[in-house]
Amino acid sequence: MSKLSDMKAALKQIEALGMPISNEQKRALRMAENAYVQSDIIPKIKEALKGVFGDVEHKVKIIIDYDGNPDKEPNVYKDIPAVNASTFYPDFFGEENTRNTGLRVTFPDGRKLQDRGFEVLMAIVKEVGPDLVHEMDITCCGLPLVDDHRSDGRYGKDQKELPGGYWLITNSNTIVKKAQIDAISDNLGLNLKVEVLNAKGDVVNVDSKRNSSTRSQRANIRVKTPDGKVFYHDLAWQTLGDVVLYAGVDKVRSLDLSSAGIPLVDDHLSGSIYAKQQHEITPGFYLNTYSDTKRKVKQIKEISERLKLGLEVETI
Repeated sequence: MSKLSDMKAALKQIEALGMPISNEQKRALRMAENAYVQSDIIPKIKEALKGVFGDVEHKVKIIIDYDGNPDKEPNVYKDIPAVNASTFYPDFFGEENTRNTGLRVTFPDGRKLQDRGFEVLMAIVKEVGPDLVHEMDITCCGLPLVDDHRSDGRYGKDQKELPGGYWLITNSNTIVKKAQIDAISDNLGLNLKVEVLNAKGDVVNVDSKRNSSTRSQRANIRVKTPDGKVFYHDLAWQTLGDVVLYAGVDKVRSLDLSSAGIPLVDDHLSGSIYAKQQHEITPGFYLNTYSDTKRKVKQIKEISERLKLGLEVETI
């Protein structure tokens, strides 16, 4: 059995015992599925397609749309982006209408994701986890960027369904979508490079300033101990690290806290794509910082309660 099969079998056993499956376990499964698609499915598709396009002399983009239901055949179709129309009917399309047509996201490991703006945004939200983005307080058109229900208002029609019962609002231009992805990246420290592309695929320089409606309201954490020590840093994860050191790395590790399927404190780096979010806070021990500020507050409070530390925690 593959690692993915083993994980699914384990989760089925948990369900059979009537125990709940945590968001961290769900996110770990999603990460394993993404890794399986990248390492197993895509190479098989590439191998099967060798020689198929031998008689085709122009660029073709084929979309394979699988909705997660193994009983349904994947939908395969040729994609014809709307921007191509400007190539054939230039008189109908001014520069303003064709300038910003897509996004390209480059990951720290060199992987690239390039497509129309809403498709790139949706892919990033799915990979990060809709539940995590839902907690970030990023808004668009007066609604959460990712919400746990579909709005009954005028913008409900612009919400696209996501896995897990979440909805993504896409009623924004490409530059705003760039800012939204930037906000997600900043909040989680993903170090994504997000670029706006024009109809020719060239990078468009845009104003990097982000207004409050498209930016997660990043907050800091301040912690005070009963003996008067104060932990406060510009970065929330550093404050969390101080709390872990204050509580005792071994004691915190024994609590079995986790995020994205990775222990909050571990004695080795994870082999997953989120290993870069693990910071060595003391020789041989790594702190997993893959969480937003709200979750870090919850983690600190749980550490305090379970270890009876009496910490005062505030978000500022």
